[in-house]
Amino acid sequence: MTRMGIDLVDVRRIKEKAEKSSNFVPKLLTNAEYEYLLTKPTKTAKGGEISPYFQTLAGFFAAKEAFLKALGIGFSTGLKLKEIQVLHNANGAPILKVDGSLKEIVDGLGVKNCSISISHDGDYAIAVVSVE
Repeated sequence: MTRMGIDLVDVRRIKEKAEKSSNFVPKLLTNAEYEYLLTKPTKTAKGGEISPYFQTLAGFFAAKEAFLKALGIGFSTGLKLKEIQVLHNANGAPILKVDGSLKEIVDGLGVKNCSISISHDGDYAIAVVSVE
């Protein structure tokens, strides 16, 4: 059975959270995700378009939320978003990896395949995840 999850994020809201709390990014991202994020320019473009850094951060957040929605579990007690990791294959396409207690949940649900798509444009980031 294929299940889908989708999440739309306001990039400015994620930017505000990251700037307000020094714990936001470390709680959300693994070291590998953070290293990838650091490859993105942080400067806001002319005309006020938000930077690729915050668009990517919002995309990671949306991907993790969409994955939980596809699993049908939402935020469980003790679940950490860092247990969901957004990586990229050799072609740059996003892939998901799960660890910790979430891996046990995913295995228990019998998930064998996962597909993900992330996009961002201006003030919004979106992610769609399907699991089988």
